Amino acid sequence: MQKPLRTLKSQDKNCFTGDDDYLICAIKEAFNKKLKTVDINVSFLMESGVWLLQPELKKAANMNIPIRILTGNYLNITQPQALYLIKDITNDKVDIRFYNVPNKSFHPKAYIFEYENDGEIFIGSSNMSKSALTNGVEWNYRILKSQ
Repeated sequence: MQKPLRTLKSQDKNCFTGDDDYLICAIKEAFNKKLKTVDINVSFLMESGVWLLQPELKKAANMNIPIRILTGNYLNITQPQALYLIKDITNDKVDIRFYNVPNKSFHPKAYIFEYENDGEIFIGSSNMSKSALTNGVEWNYRILKSQ
């Protein structure tokens, strides 16, 4: 049986390791602050991860908050339907770039949020997939601009 997503407030946490310590909770909280911009840089995107962030992506796009996503073809995992889904959810109000350099790996993972008076970045091992953002064993660290 699959565990439900946790609703624990994570504003005081700086390390997220998966299992029952979901990064998605902190990412959703970040989307609900006074956003100025969102930048996501992941090796790959999967439809399962996009669906988890669907309400937040839609809300940010409807508020005309700039959303930029850089992804790649690492191990050919990025799902084309995930790219189309993001475009659909945001009414094409997202700047998606695709890193495609032959014979060069592209393996970064960062979620960057700029706010009116602050900002934060989550850097670690989580791509945009349900497993990586929820119960997969991952290692992600939050750095606050104000600290």
